[in-house]
Amino acid sequence: MTIGQTQERLWRDYHVFVATGTLHGWYVATGLELNLEAYEQWAAANFSGVVCIDEVYDRGACVLVATDPLNDITLAYWIAAQPNRCTEEDVLCLFGELNRILPFPPVVVITDGSRLYARLVTDTWPHVYHQLCYFHVIKDICALVLKAVREVKDGMDPNAYHIRYTLEGSYARSAQRAGLDVADLPSDAALLARRRYLLVKNVGRLSQEENVLLKAMQDAYPELQVYRDFINGVYGIFARGVTPRQARRRHKKLLDNLAYQGRARLVEAMKKLRPEVFEKLVCYMEYENVPRTNNHVEGVNRQFRKLQKVCYKRRLKDTIRAALKHLFIYRLRKHPLYDGSYGTPIALPTRSAAS
Repeated sequence: MTIGQTQERLWRDYHVFVATGTLHGWYVATGLELNLEAYEQWAAANFSGVVCIDEVYDRGACVLVATDPLNDITLAYWIAAQPNRCTEEDVLCLFGELNRILPFPPVVVITDGSRLYARLVTDTWPHVYHQLCYFHVIKDICALVLKAVREVKDGMDPNAYHIRYTLEGSYARSAQRAGLDVADLPSDAALLARRRYLLVKNVGRLSQEENVLLKAMQDAYPELQVYRDFINGVYGIFARGVTPRQARRRHKKLLDNLAYQGRARLVEAMKKLRPEVFEKLVCYMEYENVPRTNNHVEGVNRQFRKLQKVCYKRRLKDTIRAALKHLFIYRLRKHPLYDGSYGTPIALPTRSAAS
């Protein structure tokens, strides 16, 4: 219940009007008085062995949050000492909180590609699998490919219509079946500017119209075919059902391709998949149910940001701490495992039979 709803309910049920500032003061005071010891015991009893870690920035404050993505549990938080900056000391403080709360060291730790975590994760837990967020790496690679596509577009004749002519010729029947209005298509440069996302969109998600248009683009400009093949190769490495051995083989084939090594943007993209990074991207393949992204902790951070958005008074460490404690207890009461007593684990990281 929000502060506004509480205010309305007090008036409706008791005919008592309480000022918003007073209610917020009660909210902060009760949050600071909350003892999370019982919560931490419950979280430890249901810990799966997988930890997601990410930081959230909120108007000068930086908060580190750790969650368990398999059992949907928020494990711990740490408010950074310096405004708008998270240091290695802050990360180590969060790790210290996790070591205090958890009954055993994590089996898998999932983070984004921030340099904050690169060394500290394995220094703290030497035998842990450190999984890097797949989404963040793919996003960076797609951005580099789109830069290359933009460079191809900039080198086009602004009055060229080769893509339209290709669709009117060898792809006429396919374009008609897809409902593509070829006559209304703009020049090649304008079309590529609008539809450049087709060069990085996953093939399995392309509509029939997009598929036909993409093929025509590649036929009209063979350079685009190279970039599309590269993206297909990247997606193929991390496709569902691929074993670690298959992924490593596909990764080597991608990096050894001479067609990619001669293009500056693709060389930059391949650096995102250098061996030491790649090994941290395929850790999830060793298990059947470990996520390959840190989306879970980012979802919890979005909840926190939404909670903070409605009240600009919660920007001090004490008020942020109170809000986080309230959020932890709120998520606990909504959790299917919670029934007023400590539960038992419902999900553990399971080794894949193929690994």
